[in-house]
This record gives sequence, C-alpha cells and structure tokens, in this order.
Amino acid sequence: MRAGGGRVLAAEVSRAGLASEVCPAVTVTSDWLAAARFAGWVGVLLIASYGLEAAGWARAAVTMRAALITGFLWRELPLERLRWTWNGVQWLLVVGLVCLPLGVLASGWLPGWRVAMSHVELISGFGFITVGVATRVVFGHSGERAQLERFHAPITVAAGLMLLSLINRLTGDVIPSTMVSHYLYGALCWLAGLLLWAVRVLPKVLRPDPEG
Repeated sequence: MRAGGGRVLAAEVSRAGLASEVCPAVTVTSDWLAAARFAGWVGVLLIASYGLEAAGWARAAVTMRAALITGFLWRELPLERLRWTWNGVQWLLVVGLVCLPLGVLASGWLPGWRVAMSHVELISGFGFITVGVATRVVFGHSGERAQLERFHAPITVAAGLMLLSLINRLTGDVIPSTMVSHYLYGALCWLAGLLLWAVRVLPKVLRPDPEG
C-alpha cells in the first residue's frame, strides 16, 4: 500500500512538471570527481598512518597525518581569503586551522605529553574553528553581518579564556605538582569562555533573518 502510494505520488509530481524542482538533476563534473578522488586517497592514507604507528613508527605516522591534513586544507579551503585581523572571527579561524596539524605533530613528537598536547588540536584547533564558524553563521543569518567586520571585545575575551584553558591544561602535565589545580583552572576558564561567547552570540539565534 505504501509503495503503491509512493508510485502514485511520483506520477502526479511528474505530470505536474515538478520533478525537476523536487529532484533536481545532479551533474557530476570532472572537478567534483577530482576532489572526490583526492579526498578518498587522503582518507586511505590517514588510515594507513595508524598502521604505521602500530608498527612502531609513531613520529613518521603523525608527521604523515599532519602533512595530509595540511594538504587537504590547502587544496579544499579558500585559504587566500583568510587574513590576520582582530576584527570579526578571522583570527579564530586562522589559529584553529594552524593548530590542527600542529596539535597532531606535538602529540606524536612529544610522546610523554601525548594526551596534554592533543589539546592543542582539540581546544585551539577544533574549539576555535567551531566557535568561529558558529559566530559567523549566527551573525550572518540574523542581520548582523556587518558585525563580522568589527572588533568584538567579548568574543576576543572568550577566546582568550579558551587559550588560558589550554595553557593550564598543558602546564598541569608539565608541572605535576600543580596538576589538579591547573586542570581545575583550565576547566573553569573553558566554561567561562563558552558562557561569555554564548551570552554574546546565541541570543541572536532568535532574530529572524531579514534576508529571508
């Protein structure tokens, strides 16, 4: 019954001339295929790097991963648009993108601090990228696009608190006698930074997009 209903609906859509609107044709271009092949090979090599690490070549493996990440970002992202500026969220994205391969390298080349150094990738890498992209999306869809060209003290302070969180997390392992207190300070700084960012940015989610 359900399948029959689906065929009837498809026939009605086709007769109404809506097929192209409901299910637009997808054209696979040579550029798309090249990008797909590139992403596929990067994925295969990333997986292979873990085999290399399991075989005892840890530093070679993380160097390979960092190179693959850098190469993928270089090819797929419009990096030429990124310029260092304290206005908007540009600097958050720059720092975040740099810290992704840097964190991978640090965690592999300093095995004694592997867990601590992975936070370079997690906090200042993925953390900054997430906050930066989220801020850009919210401002862009709430009529606040012009705000992206201005300096924002609350967002900058929030990011500074996140960096302070990273520093505390790292020093907690470097100076074992301060581990518990620095872990606590790091968690509090991270929480304070996110709360400040949320208070400044998230209320704009409730504003309708003036551009529809």
